[in-house]
Amino acid sequence: MQVPAPHGFPVYEKEATPPTADETAARFTLDPQQQRVFNTLVSTLQARAAGLGLDEFPQQCIVVQGEPGAGKSQVFKAFLWWAFQHGLSDRVAICAYTWRAALNIATPVNPSYSTATFFAINPFNGDKVQPPGSAAYTSARTRLRPPLALLLIDEFSFISLEHLCGINKSLQLHRGSMAVSAWVLRCVHRREQIRHT
Repeated sequence: MQVPAPHGFPVYEKEATPPTADETAARFTLDPQQQRVFNTLVSTLQARAAGLGLDEFPQQCIVVQGEPGAGKSQVFKAFLWWAFQHGLSDRVAICAYTWRAALNIATPVNPSYSTATFFAINPFNGDKVQPPGSAAYTSARTRLRPPLALLLIDEFSFISLEHLCGINKSLQLHRGSMAVSAWVLRCVHRREQIRHT
């Protein structure tokens, strides 16, 4: 079955043989800097899908930086397509600070949300998590449950400290994992820079 693809994506149709990371990078014309980030995302998802725990493969936090037009979204698009080809789309979630950016990186199999919606945060009430029992809280709990292994947040530089604390609180409530919470708080642990050439 062929699924229509958004602008900038290849057709979302399973190939007979899942492409390698290098083949995917070539298909999306990633330059060496973009491919380094892409390969880091691929290896992280492969490790989590293989069931490696934090002892074997420590929690990762990758901040992808670059000027507008540097290709950050292209890296996300390539990675999401690769995950689809390998049957790992259900282990990846994507969101962005604004709905405009969220809709730009959504795929036919990976819907995207604003961070406020994804984490059930009320930006008009001090970035507090919506109360238990609310529809927003229940939806966030569903989105954050396993098998989710990798979370991509676009427009990370737009996120205020208060909003980041709301994300952290939501992760603690819905995942109950300090490792995931530490992952968000240690957002500068590893930086990958993409420069526009």
